Amino acid sequence: MVFVASAGHHTPGINGPRASVAANPEVAKAAMLINIEHVAQRNFSPARTTSADGYREAVADSGEAPIAIGVTNNSPYLQQLIDAGQLRFGVNFISERSTFQSGETGGWAALKAAKVSVMQAPPLYHTTG
Repeated sequence: MVFVASAGHHTPGINGPRASVAANPEVAKAAMLINIEHVAQRNFSPARTTSADGYREAVADSGEAPIAIGVTNNSPYLQQLIDAGQLRFGVNFISERSTFQSGETGGWAALKAAKVSVMQAPPLYHTTG
């Protein structure tokens, strides 16, 4: 088994997924790719209130932000694992069964392997917030 950890996100540069595939052609033999993106974030939401200086306040709830998940080949076995994990660990999935790919998984699009993407997308992701 080969595990790859990358901070390349979906950049087109040398540390991105497309460059990784180009530099490591043996990855074409992969059986499955798993992308875990933006996880372990709190859910921040704009509040109805404003602070004394006029800026809108924010509310941080006690749970994690909503999580979407996709399996590109819609494998019944992988979907069953996801369903079992959700029930066992109480993961806050917001998506129905889906074949979506995030930007990172899209960098591996040329590979025939099943791709699993787990992604949190709270209101402040990709921001300085």
